[in-house]
Order: sequence, then C-alpha cells, then structure tokens
Amino acid sequence: VQLRFGIDEDDLPMLRDALHDAGIRWGIDAAHLGSLAMPTTTSHTWRDGARRLLLGYAVAEDATMIQGVVARPLRRGGFDASSSDYERLGGLLRYVEQLFALAAWSDQERSPEDWAAALREVVGGFYADLPGLAEVDAVASLIDEFEEECRVADCTAPISFEALRAAIVGLGEGATRSSARLADGATLGQLATGQIFPAKVVCVVGMNDRAFPRHPAQASFDLVADDTRRIGDRDVRDEDRFAFLEALLAARRSFIVTYTGRDMRDDAVMPPSVVVNELSEYLAERFPKEPSAGEREGLAPRMNELSAAAASVSDPAETAHPLQPFSPRYFAATPGEQEANGEPSGLFSYSQAMADAANALDAGGGAPRSLAGVLPPSDGGFLQGRSDAALDGLCRFATAPVRFFFENRLGLTLRLGEDDVPEEEPFALDHLEAWQFKHRLLELKQTEEPCLGPKASAVLLAEGRLQQGNLGGIEYRHGAVDVAEMQAALEPLREHLDAPPLAIEVEVGGVTIVGAVAGYHAGSGELAMHRVGALRPRDRIETWLRLLCASCTVDAPLRATLVCLGKEAERREMRGPSPAEAREMLACWLKAWERGWRTPLPFFPSTSWAWVAARKDPMRDAGAAWMGRSYGESRDPYNRLAFPDPPFGDQFASLAVSLLRPLRDAMA
Repeated sequence: VQLRFGIDEDDLPMLRDALHDAGIRWGIDAAHLGSLAMPTTTSHTWRDGARRLLLGYAVAEDATMIQGVVARPLRRGGFDASSSDYERLGGLLRYVEQLFALAAWSDQERSPEDWAAALREVVGGFYADLPGLAEVDAVASLIDEFEEECRVADCTAPISFEALRAAIVGLGEGATRSSARLADGATLGQLATGQIFPAKVVCVVGMNDRAFPRHPAQASFDLVADDTRRIGDRDVRDEDRFAFLEALLAARRSFIVTYTGRDMRDDAVMPPSVVVNELSEYLAERFPKEPSAGEREGLAPRMNELSAAAASVSDPAETAHPLQPFSPRYFAATPGEQEANGEPSGLFSYSQAMADAANALDAGGGAPRSLAGVLPPSDGGFLQGRSDAALDGLCRFATAPVRFFFENRLGLTLRLGEDDVPEEEPFALDHLEAWQFKHRLLELKQTEEPCLGPKASAVLLAEGRLQQGNLGGIEYRHGAVDVAEMQAALEPLREHLDAPPLAIEVEVGGVTIVGAVAGYHAGSGELAMHRVGALRPRDRIETWLRLLCASCTVDAPLRATLVCLGKEAERREMRGPSPAEAREMLACWLKAWERGWRTPLPFFPSTSWAWVAARKDPMRDAGAAWMGRSYGESRDPYNRLAFPDPPFGDQFASLAVSLLRPLRDAMA
C-alpha cells in the first residue's frame, strides 16, 4: 500500500504532524456529520484539513485566509517542506479519498458480478502492481473464488455489502487452512481437524486464552444461527477442541504447547486456553507427584512405572521462560546448576549473541546506574566542525545541556512513543493548547494584514484552535482579556519589537559567536523580550545570553526587559555588565559548552536557578525543583538516564554558581 501511494516510512512522522497541525480529528465533511445526526460543521473534518494543507502549498505562508480557509504549510523537522514532501501528502490524500469512496459501500446492494468487478478495482487502486506479491495474489484468488461460487450457485440477485464481506471472510478463513505439506525439517500447518499427521514432535503455538478455541462472530443476516440448534449443526468451538485432541494423539515422542503466561506491562499471570488447562489437570490427576501410602502398598508392581512417568511428566510439564532472550537463566552451565538455583532444567539457548549479552550483564552486576567517564574530544569539537559558534546553538545547550549531549554527541533521541493524532474535536483546551491559542492570538493582534480579515477569532476557529459554538466564544473572550493585558504591557516597548534584529559577531577566547538578537533598541540601549506564559528560568538564561552578546557587539553595557504573561502580565528588569565582564561570562558558558560536549553536565535550568536564588536552604529549594509537584526536571528522560540519583554534588554547585550567580545579581 505504501508503494502504491508513494509514502515511505520516514515520511510518517511528518504526515502525522501535518494532520495534527491542520486540526483534523474525525468525519469526512459536513455532509458526513449530518448523516450521523451531528452538527453540520466542516471544522476538524478530513476535507477541511486537506484544504488547509493544499492551500499551504499554494501560498506557502501561515495565517493566509482565503474564503474561510487558513493555509497550513507542511513542516519537516521545523523547516519548510520541499516539493517531494507535498508529493507524499498528495499520496496520503489520494489514499484517504479512496477510503471515503469505500465507506459508501455499506448501504449498497449489487450483483455478485458487479461486486467482483468493484473489488478488483480496489485491489488495483490500493496495492502496487508488482509481480510476486503473495498477499495481492491471495486477495485476487479470493475474489475469483467468490465469483465462481456465485456462478455455480446461479446467484445473480443483488446482495448487500454485509453479505459480501461475510462471504469473503469465510473464503479467506478456508484459504488459510490449507493442507499441511511434508517437509524435510519442520512442517507448518493450521490447527484444524484433518490437517495433522503423526510426527515425533508436535508443537502447538499460541494457545492463549480467548484465542483458542475460536469465538466466531455471528452475522446479522445469518438466520440459521438464530434458529434452534439441531443435531449435526456445525460447532466451530467443538471442531477446534477436536483438532487439539488430534494434535495430542499425533505426537509420538513429545507434545509441546506454548502460550503467553505473563502480561508484558504489569507481569500479571495470564491463563492459557481452556484446552491446555484441561490437559494440565488431567496430567496432574493421572500422574501424581507422590502417591499415597495405600497406593504404594497395593500397587507396588505398578508404582515403578507410575513413578517414572510422573518424574518425566509432572515436574517439567510446564516451563516458565524469562521475558528477555538474554536472561542469564538460559545459559546456566548444567541442568544441575539450574535446579540448584531453583530454575527449571529445560531452559537453554543456541544464540551466541544473547549469550554474550547475558555474560556482559553478569559481569557488570546488572544495569549501570549512571554514565561514567568523559568522552575524548571529537574531530569537529563542540562546534561540530564549524568555525564559529551559533548563538541559537549556545542557547539550546544552556537551556538543556544533558539533552544536548545525548542528541548531538551520541546521536541518541529518547522518545516515549509517537502520539496518535487525536480523534475528537476539542471541548476544552489543555495547558499547552491554551498557551498556543494565546500565543497565536497575540501574533494576530500584532499583525495588521488585510488578508487576516476583520476578526482574529475567525482565523483561530478556521485553524482549529478553538472549540465550536459557545465554548469557543467563551475561551476566546477569556484569552482576549489576557492578551489585551499583555499588549498593554508591551506598548511602551513597541519601538523595540519593531526594530530590525541586531547582528551578533563576538570573539571570545578564539571562538566567534554569531547570530542575531531581536528586540534591541539602539536609542535606549535596551533589549526587550516577551513570552506568553509565566517567566521560567530558561527564559532568564536565554535572555541573559543574548544580552551579553549584544553588549559585546555594541561595546556598551545594556539592560533587558522581560514581559511575561502568567496569571497576569509582569515585567522584569535585567541589568547587563560591562563589555569586558560580559566576555568573561561568555567564556564561562563556552567552557561549559565544551565540557558538555564530552559528558552530561549536572546543570539544569530550574534546579540550578533554585540553588543560586535560595535565601536560606539551597538544598531544599533545589530538591523541590528537581522532584517537582507536577513535572520536575528529574522526570525528563534525558536527565533520568544520566542522573538517576539526585545530582547535588560539588560540580552541580560549582556550575550553578559560576553560570547563574551573575544572572541572579543582575535581576536583584
């Protein structure tokens, strides 16, 4: 299917982000929602989101509103997408439109011949035309078989799609139960009656609870199933139970049954199939471990045989395997050693790679608790081969040095998993969505372009950032009050925000820092920055670094003003040092950057700031920031990997004092 529509595996994250940013949640269009007795709105539907993405290709600018549709250009890794990325988007939209066409089949009735022709068109439309694709050939053969059976039965009357689906599914189940074929080694086959023949070893795989015997679903049009059951009617569950008995009787030397006995998430016990339970109960009853004294006296000649059978069946009848294939339990020297450790003697493995992993695990005494040592300098150094240092790169390092080390030096990205695209339109904005809404509203209020239309609320609603109806209106009014307060606080700094960016080129200790600083007003010697949200330590650090670079560039002491919108708008002042002192402070940051290229630094914006800003007990305040009530820095996956234990050592205190104390003094 991916080949047919020209979509690669690497394109899926970009397409997933595009669907999320376009506000697509569910529903085809307004007509589809109306057919489900839902409000006939186009917001958050597939076709509305598709129009936004295609308009983004045409105009390539955010917030461009044309006939009620706001453009949403594609992004890949934070950059504008290329023409090939839009080709991938086109493939996805073609796939989606073909699925929408299939959705209309549910209410249709056609003759078997017409259904067969339509199914062949679907196969040609969804699958790549490549020779030797077994799956495509199997589907095509099912369509041919369905058409042939209808011809033999002289069935020409129109049938519903539900009947067609049941017929195709039934033919597919019969096709998968093909006869087993003898092979030189292992012979694979379905567990079905008449499909099993005698062999030395018979293995039955996947005997999980609710997976076997089968639980067939009843079709709504199946009148036979609704009728009173009669002798001779087919029972799928009884057929499966009989197939299991046939497999047991076919085993000449060994009969092996496997099932999942533990839940992979919480390690809870999971029962096997009911037929496996019945077999275990029979073995326990037929071959008891310790016969009673009466049985020993009355059945002495027979007891030797029973004891031998019990020894070979009762104890090793069930073997619990470890979850991981590199468990040292698989590689014990002898069965006697396994039994001495209380492990079943049937555990073994032939994998040399897993044996090496198990030996390394034993030699290391378990998983390492933290990273140790320092990496040697790389060829390109911490500048990664550049002749200068980007100011934005310095800010990214300063606000997340541990993450910088893993992602840039080790090339390791920690992700807990890809988030699914939401399938419900928003009824209430969470904290992140509320921040994005206010940030976007402030952008729209500060922009005076005719294409935006008379109301920013229309743009936000078209972008899918607001709920429908009164809920969206209430959210907009509350957000507009906060943004108006933010605008009032920014009004005295209007000249700063409208000024062109200041080009940065500062030489510090043989390294040139280059970049641009926005919000600098040359007449007042002041730098202005703002954020829709509460003031965070990382905002202080980033503003401080830009202030130091700007001071060195203009060769004069400057000051900075931060305007933030938490519960209310607040304004904080920051006094910059002299240019000479600014170079010394930048040298400390560059030294930390070079060190952070070789090892994870115990420097964390919130925790380190709490340490230097504490008035009485730095350890207590830093510990509170590290653990956090809602999301402390200890929960960051990068910090947790590098520092599983609280990192409050001498190096932590030294970095916090040398890097952040000047910032604390500047904001006093």
